[in-house]
Amino acid sequence: MNAIFTHYPCSSVFIRVDLMIIIETDKRFFDRYDEYEEIQQVLADRSVDMLIYPSDELEKIAHRFFIKRIIEKGEVVYEC
Repeated sequence: MNAIFTHYPCSSVFIRVDLMIIIETDKRFFDRYDEYEEIQQVLADRSVDMLIYPSDELEKIAHRFFIKRIIEKGEVVYEC
């Protein structure tokens, strides 16, 4: 599993954060979030988007602007 963290200012006082978790799974998109319910609860009141993708699916969408920005500018904060 890898976790990539990126942030960028939306205004002078507001920062948006993206947390991308890359795991190997066969679960459907929304079912993947079940395992990370505790993290979602912690992030619920914050400006954080959590995205969960298996690496093969991530490769297919890596060209999308939003995903590409996370991959290029993000920092790996956890890897195993």
